[in-house]
Amino acid sequence: MGPMGGSSGRGGDSAGMSGGMMGMSDMGSSSGGGVSGGAVAGGPADTEFDKTDAAKVMVRLLDFTVEPDATYRYRVRIVVRNPNLGWEMVAAGTDTKTEEKEGPWSDASDPVTVPPDVATYAMGEGRVPGSARDYVHFQVVRFNPKDGVTVVKNFDAAPGQIIGEPAPARVPKPNTTQEESRRIDFTSHQLVVDTTGGSESLASLNITGPALEDPARALVMRPDGTLVLRDQARDASDGEMKEMKDIYQEILDLIKAPKKKKRGAGGMSGSGMMGSGGR
Repeated sequence: MGPMGGSSGRGGDSAGMSGGMMGMSDMGSSSGGGVSGGAVAGGPADTEFDKTDAAKVMVRLLDFTVEPDATYRYRVRIVVRNPNLGWEMVAAGTDTKTEEKEGPWSDASDPVTVPPDVATYAMGEGRVPGSARDYVHFQVVRFNPKDGVTVVKNFDAAPGQIIGEPAPARVPKPNTTQEESRRIDFTSHQLVVDTTGGSESLASLNITGPALEDPARALVMRPDGTLVLRDQARDASDGEMKEMKDIYQEILDLIKAPKKKKRGAGGMSGSGMMGSGGR
């Protein structure tokens, strides 16, 4: 999990935070000793800034510094221009020197997870001709930050192997309604440590019948050394994985039939996948 982030909105500007988090802050009114319509002798001339009498205003913050495959929590606070800055005709004790007034920090947000640029899903027992190793069939989803394209390709990997590798894939050709074959780096940097599952014969139980299908599972080591269990029973029904695969296929279908009306391409949530505008 990443460090706690803090953001401040200043003087009516809107900044924003990953995942489109919105903050609500009480905004009390401040008397200034002058009218807002223009300059008053003894005070600043610049009064043509955004103003509101609302008790609450909405501020949206965006964080463009997030890293893929990381989790963050956020706090925000409102920072406004001191309406009494530089004024002379004010009540005794009024702060006329401080340029900005800072509100209290909000409570920390819920964790916001940024998806990795390369995600892997166990989809079944892998089959490599002539090999006795226990392979697992993985679906690899690759997001390319340079062009915002998400590509899906399948790979088989066994214990001791890295999931994915550079391979050709069908992608949209820039600024055209055509596709092209481009070499994409699907390397996940995730190492398969152990696997289990697949077809289990009933012969050892002296039972006649078709083999039982045990969902494939793979113990995978991430680049940071943590171990993750990829489970076919869970991954095959993962809604995000299915959405990414459908989006990729829809893009290719749109290229083949550009006049055919289809729903727009979306992307991975908070992850900035295809069509989402990045992270």
